[in-house]
Amino acid sequence: MTVSSISLPRRAIYFTLLIFLVIYLDFLFFPRTLEDAFITFRYSKHLLQGYGLGAWNTCGEIVEGYTSFLWMILMSPAESLGITHATLSKIFGMATHLGLVLLCLTTSYFIHTKSIFKEFTYGKDRDVLFLTATILATYIPIAFYATSGMETVAFSLLVLACFLTPYFTDRISINIFIAILTVIMRPEGVLVAMACGFYHLLRQKKEGQNIKNSIAGLSAAILVTSALMISRKFMFGEWLPNTYYAKAGSAGLMHWNIGWDYISHWIQNHPIWVVLYVIVLGITIRNWIKRGFYSQLSPLFLLTFTLGYSLYIIKVGGDNHWAFPAWRHVIHMMPLLALLISYGFVTLLKFSRSLTYAAVILSVIFTNYKIVNIRYSTLLTGDFYTGLSTFPNLKNSTHSPYYYFIKNISESNTVIASLLGGELPFVVDAIHIDMLGLNDKFIAHNGTFDPEGPIDSKTDLNYILAQQPDIIEGYLSGNKILQAIDLKDIITGRRKLVMEMIKHPIFQLEYMFLENGPYNDIDRALFLHRSFWENHPQRDSLQCIPITVTCLNRP
Repeated sequence: MTVSSISLPRRAIYFTLLIFLVIYLDFLFFPRTLEDAFITFRYSKHLLQGYGLGAWNTCGEIVEGYTSFLWMILMSPAESLGITHATLSKIFGMATHLGLVLLCLTTSYFIHTKSIFKEFTYGKDRDVLFLTATILATYIPIAFYATSGMETVAFSLLVLACFLTPYFTDRISINIFIAILTVIMRPEGVLVAMACGFYHLLRQKKEGQNIKNSIAGLSAAILVTSALMISRKFMFGEWLPNTYYAKAGSAGLMHWNIGWDYISHWIQNHPIWVVLYVIVLGITIRNWIKRGFYSQLSPLFLLTFTLGYSLYIIKVGGDNHWAFPAWRHVIHMMPLLALLISYGFVTLLKFSRSLTYAAVILSVIFTNYKIVNIRYSTLLTGDFYTGLSTFPNLKNSTHSPYYYFIKNISESNTVIASLLGGELPFVVDAIHIDMLGLNDKFIAHNGTFDPEGPIDSKTDLNYILAQQPDIIEGYLSGNKILQAIDLKDIITGRRKLVMEMIKHPIFQLEYMFLENGPYNDIDRALFLHRSFWENHPQRDSLQCIPITVTCLNRP
């Protein structure tokens, strides 16, 4: 029995179930907004307020610290619409998650006689697309990022659209539009648009179709990328986004090692899909040798693309697991990986359609079970079980009292240096120095990495302290400093940055430790510049002591 022979009511029930699962899973994670999403929100807010593109601060130099130009533009009208930036981002995120599923289901009814995997699926392309929709609807990391505030799932939708759209439409304008959106959604978009465009160019030549569509998409991707790079150089003085220089520039082998660790964690937690990938790779290579390159064009492209994108992730170092759980970068290519997984199941279990669907569903359940019980992924795991117990909770998490405390002692011209580059600068709209350089050009280009640190460890304490910020949040436990415990027990991470800060003569002589900070909410020590504290109207309520009399001054 093929999918086309299933009755319309049964198809409608299946589609409805998938849509319900998308909405349900997304709502489980609705309250959480990831830290880096607030970086984009801050740029969007300043853009709408008239400070221009790249206004991290409302004065001083402009910088392209946002990763996604398109997402930043889409978030900018939030306040004028009467909703929060977080809520608007979640609306878009859930819509794009639904879009992933609907694009697969829609494509299954528009491909007609065209076939994506006709070499081995024996006319079961619709099964492949249905199963892909099932994976994309129920894979928990996609649901997590759909309501994270970030552009992750929106970019995934564009990746899938670049691959699938040319199968059911020959309209040049649509393919040009998708290519442009993909390029301006994320810096990697040009790689996706060009790879898919080149694939469809080969496919259309093979099938004797008009190649104008593919050439138009490729040309649009190249032209828009060139325009972006030229405008970026003109406006910001750089060819690439500032985040590239802060996270990946001059990292060398350090990031390759971190990136491999990132991908290897994904492999360890997706054993069924990895084994299936290897089997499909073997089958494809065998049949390529027997039948020729063009006979295996579609699986070869998907295998090559996912492998190549994995190498790209390794090169840039992936992400910090504790800040971006569930492999955000892998989700970008997950739609095409899901197509491969579905293709593999259909190919291996072609003798039983029911068994194929059961195998896919069981593989998703097994994979999700492993993911929500990952030890290091406290964000995703905690949010999942909290969401189950509080469903439906459609309210964004409130900002921490820690941020409101800093806002209460700050003015618009207060200079704050911090490693909390997202939510804190969004809530406290003062002058911020991003100590990790994501939103600071000098640190991004001139800072140095911590050889034992995470990928976002580039910093320059001489540069930061020379500006004499009024407030410093320096990645240290305020409660441990109050307890005066040994320094080695206080420093739990980012050792290079912390040691350079606490040993710096400017920090030792000119800064005070705030003893009565809100450390029960977020345990990150606050240090006030002596002159800022001495002249502060709330000085009597700010209990400060010199650094020299704290445990930070020990040898």
